[in-house]
Amino acid sequence: MSWLLTTCEGETDASVILIHPLKERFLKPILNQWMKELPDDVRADCWYGLFFDEDDRFIYLQEAITRGGRREQLVIETMIDHHLYGLWYSFHHLDEDLYLGEIEEDAATLTEAWLLIEQLEDAVLKSECINEW
Repeated sequence: MSWLLTTCEGETDASVILIHPLKERFLKPILNQWMKELPDDVRADCWYGLFFDEDDRFIYLQEAITRGGRREQLVIETMIDHHLYGLWYSFHHLDEDLYLGEIEEDAATLTEAWLLIEQLEDAVLKSECINEW
């Protein structure tokens, strides 16, 4: 199974390969068991967070970053995208004098996004993220 998920990490739209029944009936039970039996292996948290579009996926991604650190570049990129999208949503109607966010939450998100951006190793991507930030 790890070869499949490692291969899917490089795909921009892994949902084409990892269809819903495959994820729900095969991958999710295996990853859940993997997390219980091999708690030191960060890959299961990483893959769960990357490939399952569920509300709790960011808990798994954060766990992968906490335990894997800078080695988890794809997870870091995914979390940055998540944070920057949330910020974009809060601010995208400012030209109409409408702010959709919460100041304290967005300030915390800006800080979190910056800390993640600093961990990026790809200089070009880091520069793009800084510009977007």
